[in-house]
Amino acid sequence: MTTHTTTVTTQAIRDRGTWLFSRSGMTSALTPDLALAYLGELTSDIRASVLLGADGELLAGDEALVEPARALLAAADAPAVEVLTPRGG
Repeated sequence: MTTHTTTVTTQAIRDRGTWLFSRSGMTSALTPDLALAYLGELTSDIRASVLLGADGELLAGDEALVEPARALLAAADAPAVEVLTPRGG
């Protein structure tokens, strides 16, 4: 007789129908400035970054990127855009 046993915690979570990613907003533990700093620590490919709120207002990052970021988001019709150039992301 063969029985199925969950061997990975994420599999057990999925089997229960539990979402793995939080849909809640950013907590106060990670401010917009800290989020961009953390992202910068993850990779050396990022040369500049900007974080906009849902309303398109600047939350953190390079102010010179606000208008280009808004234009990219509008053209992509997506909640996030990653730009890769020969000099980095």
